[in-house]
Amino acid sequence: KTVASADEWEGVFFPDRSLGSRFTGGAAVAMNGELIGLIGTLTLDTTEQSFILPANVLRQSLQRVIRGSAVVQRASIGAYYVTLTKETALTLGTSRDRGALIFTPSEKPGLAGMSCSPGAQAGLRYGDIVTAVNGREINLDWPLSVALYEVPENGEVMLTVLRGGNEQTLSLKR
Repeated sequence: KTVASADEWEGVFFPDRSLGSRFTGGAAVAMNGELIGLIGTLTLDTTEQSFILPANVLRQSLQRVIRGSAVVQRASIGAYYVTLTKETALTLGTSRDRGALIFTPSEKPGLAGMSCSPGAQAGLRYGDIVTAVNGREINLDWPLSVALYEVPENGEVMLTVLRGGNEQTLSLKR
């Protein structure tokens, strides 16, 4: 399976080793007994990869189903990105520890975004940090993928982007 965008995996935890298919569908529980999420397994390029869907992401998805809005397609920027935390900022050497860094692990700028994508048309570039959507800060409590759920079909969103130390606003059309 090809994951076309980091949007697809926002907030998903990847353990440092495969948990095996026997745990797929099971609960991931913290030492204090708190539910962390559900365990899943995916095979990519013949390698089994385990992942944990966080409980809060599952809760948000279930709430959309209950409200009847589960079929709404999330807007996509059409670019790979990494959610910035203190850890990722240190690892990647970024000046900010909040936002979404337009990024590709290969560090080849041309692979960070898909040509003709909404992000490319808006002017997003490799190395940009999306700091806000419609004026609301992107952080772990409100990541870019969640912000994109709120963009109505055929809608427009204003992205605040940090590029080379300068802040600018880009208009993204869905």
